[in-house]
Parts: sequence; C-alpha cells; structure tokens
Amino acid sequence: MHNALADFQRRYGDYEYGTMKLYVDKAVTPGMETEIFVDARQSHMPLREYQKMFVTMNNVIRDYDKIGKRNKKKDDNHLNKHAMHLIRLFMMAIDILERGQIKTHRKDDLPLLMKIREGGFMQEDGTFAGEFYEILADYENRLQEAVQKSALPDNPDMDKVEAFVESVNRRAIEC
Repeated sequence: MHNALADFQRRYGDYEYGTMKLYVDKAVTPGMETEIFVDARQSHMPLREYQKMFVTMNNVIRDYDKIGKRNKKKDDNHLNKHAMHLIRLFMMAIDILERGQIKTHRKDDLPLLMKIREGGFMQEDGTFAGEFYEILADYENRLQEAVQKSALPDNPDMDKVEAFVESVNRRAIEC
C-alpha cells in the first residue's frame, strides 16, 4: 500500500490540471481505525486522465482493505511461489517484446527466482520486503519500455493465425 501511495504521488502529485495527495490518517468511518484520504484540486481535466487516476485510487483502496485479511489458505510457500512466477512472467514478456523469443529455461535468472521462491524477500510479519517491490517496479518499468520499443505489431495477423489453427486441426484429424 505504501508503494502504491508513493507511486500515485509520483504520478499525480502535481500535474498540469491540478494537485492530488493520498494519505492515511485517523478514520472518520465507523469501525475503522485508519483510512485513506485524498486532498485534490483539479480544473479543466480531461475525463480520460481522471479515469486513469480513479482506477489507480480504486486499486489503492482495494489493497488497503486487504491489510490484515490475508488468505490463511495461502501459506508463505505458496505466496513465495506466486511471487516467483510473477517475476518470471515479467522476464518472459520482456524477452518476447525485445527479442521475439519465448524463453522458458531461465538459467541466468535462476538465483533470483529461487531466492524469491525460498522466501528470501519475506519478512517476519508475512509481507514482502521493500527490496522485492523495488525488483517488481524495475520489471514493470522494463516491460513498459519494451512495449514502447517493441518491433512486434500491435495486433496479430489473424489470417495467419487462422491458417495455423486450421493446419493444426487438420493434422489432428488426419492422424
């Protein structure tokens, strides 16, 4: 949640249409100890820009509401495994966009992936350390750069896709 608040502030703190600040303070909502507040001033803001900010704010609230409500069915080993797969999927997406290759064997990345899976970034309270979120943010940034620089087309050639699917189906039937 702190990372989301910091990211929001970095993106939207001061912008050409005004200012916005999200922060945690003593709750005014019954039954809550703390909650997220917003101080905002906007003018002549395109609705599309506001919608992006609103989506981000919804995600911050959703994550904030999850604090202390961790799914006990998912023990630390499962969470570490999911975190490892998240980073691996970022790695694979970057490979696809930058090199046009699907690389599943990650020999060079194995030490980092295994450190994540073995709990190397898990804190005693069951949350991930800030270092993990820094790694995650780095991969998110790298993916965005790869998307912008990618030579891959924005949309697949559906005629080629359909021809390929038809050829696979035809071979399966003819066997």
